[in-house]
Amino acid sequence: MGGGSVYLSASDLELGHENLIDTANILKSYEIDGSIIFTHNQSDIEAFSKYSAIPTICGMSDFSNPCQVLSDLFTIWEHKERLNNLKIAYIGLGNNVANSLLIGAVKCGADINMCCPEGYEADSSVIEKASQYGDFKIVTNPEEAVKNADVIYTDIWFSKKYPYSEERYELFKPYQINEKIFNKAKSDAIFMHPLPVKRDEEVTIDVLNSDRSVIYQQAENKLHTQKAILSLLIK
Repeated sequence: MGGGSVYLSASDLELGHENLIDTANILKSYEIDGSIIFTHNQSDIEAFSKYSAIPTICGMSDFSNPCQVLSDLFTIWEHKERLNNLKIAYIGLGNNVANSLLIGAVKCGADINMCCPEGYEADSSVIEKASQYGDFKIVTNPEEAVKNADVIYTDIWFSKKYPYSEERYELFKPYQINEKIFNKAKSDAIFMHPLPVKRDEEVTIDVLNSDRSVIYQQAENKLHTQKAILSLLIK
């Protein structure tokens, strides 16, 4: 697109020591047209954006992953040629992807079933916000969630916030996407995963490698949708 980029790590910016307000004010005096921030704390992105004069894009936080979900929705549109009234089933850990997918899906008019083990649902503030945009279901039974679904979506079960444990693994096992679960969706349903994936954990290899898996299109579309974001925000 003819632009240039500079990578600044937390240590480069002294983010652990320097106030984010100061960092935002300093950077806006440089010849920078936009910023993309990857961080654990969503509040850091919001604080930086508040005090920065340049567009600030949430690359990813522990709370949200909007750029990923924009590429996901674009991928669904490519395959289904619409988003309105499509049925999406998200199954697994209610993490940052789940939070952003819930908001994105209902804003686009899709029906979404969020199916997570009890205690691992999408963030309550996201559920409350999503209810302002449209209808969705919170369920705990994967077979119920995928019935007549057009899209089945899952993500890894474990993270820094939710590290691996035998107890947690046993809790999530019924939420694995396998052929039995996948075949309860529509015959032309597609499978999605943001990657990286733990094969034969949250999804079996046969589903992952099937001709209805669109995981690599999702990955490619990150390039295209994020170019679109930059083109929209940076003038």
